[in-house]
Amino acid sequence: MDIKDRAGDATSFMHTLRPRPLAVAAFSLQLMGLILLAIQTRKLGDIIDLLAMAFLLVLSGVYWFRFASYKLAIVLMKLQFFVGLYFLT
Repeated sequence: MDIKDRAGDATSFMHTLRPRPLAVAAFSLQLMGLILLAIQTRKLGDIIDLLAMAFLLVLSGVYWFRFASYKLAIVLMKLQFFVGLYFLT
């Protein structure tokens, strides 16, 4: 998924980076965040929420990398974010 530049826009630092390694880094950082949350689980609700977040992360990764269905992957990531709000309570 590439954001289209307007005509006349100057090239930026982001143009030097390829999209796939950035996506791999982003999904890896999300996975590290889930691992950090796993350390803090105390209740059954925490574990259920963490498993739901992990499932949504894997599912969004499959849609992003395997099927190149970026819109659906982004919707799943937004859902993962919403599910993760549980940890703020």
